[in-house]
Amino acid sequence: MYRIKTKNLFGKYLLTLAFVSIMSFLVGSISSASFAGAVKDSNSPFDVIFNSIRNLEEQNSILQNKVNALQTQVDKLNSEVNSLLPPPLLTNAVAITKGAGGDQSCVTTKNCFSPNVVNIATGDTVTWTNGDSVGHTVTSGNPSDLQSGAIFDSGLIKSGGMFSFTFQNPGTFNYFCVIHPWMTGTLTVK
Repeated sequence: MYRIKTKNLFGKYLLTLAFVSIMSFLVGSISSASFAGAVKDSNSPFDVIFNSIRNLEEQNSILQNKVNALQTQVDKLNSEVNSLLPPPLLTNAVAITKGAGGDQSCVTTKNCFSPNVVNIATGDTVTWTNGDSVGHTVTSGNPSDLQSGAIFDSGLIKSGGMFSFTFQNPGTFNYFCVIHPWMTGTLTVK
């Protein structure tokens, strides 16, 4: 015996209908008219299946409309909330942490400059604030570079002082403190 596989109810219905029609024709025990009458009968299994499918489709449509209405309300609420929020800060802040110049413990925790890695957009300004009790620099490059400070160099930033720089070009920029070369950080500009 051959088996035909189908994944949906309608396909199974059609296969069943085809099988019954072929058998009716071959055996001659069920005429086409009586078979058609059985399909139209409201108690037939085929009508039950069709009505169930039709009801599921209607319920699915109703639920989809409700989901769309809820999404519209959520979008409206998000818009209202965003209009109430203050505008984003134009400056990204990096702290030179307290004690960063005293010992190298900030190297293992990667917080000599905090945050240690900063991601910004082209045109953004970054401001470094010295929260340590000693002076520091913010100098582009790496301590091992022969030419550091080519892109930016703060000079000495005294305790409590600040340095700002606006990044006009995309790229990854390493920086460090010339006085305390273990203090390093990275900026990614997109």
